[in-house]
Amino acid sequence: MYKRIPAEYQEAIDEGRILIVSVRNNCRHSNDSAETRNWNVARFADEIFMSPFDRNSLLSTMYYTYTHYSKTPITIL
Repeated sequence: MYKRIPAEYQEAIDEGRILIVSVRNNCRHSNDSAETRNWNVARFADEIFMSPFDRNSLLSTMYYTYTHYSKTPITIL
């Protein structure tokens, strides 16, 4: 992660279009903490963009849930 926010992101941050979620002093996420983080961040999003994922992954469960039970737009890049 960045120690300083790159200038090209600053405008989007100032306008409230980007939210950066970060935990200090945490070396590496466990699978459980990463899944919890992903669901919490998605819960607050107006729109969700996901990188491609394996159909057996935890992201597949999130994608299915949001496409079937939520009005939040979700896009796989």
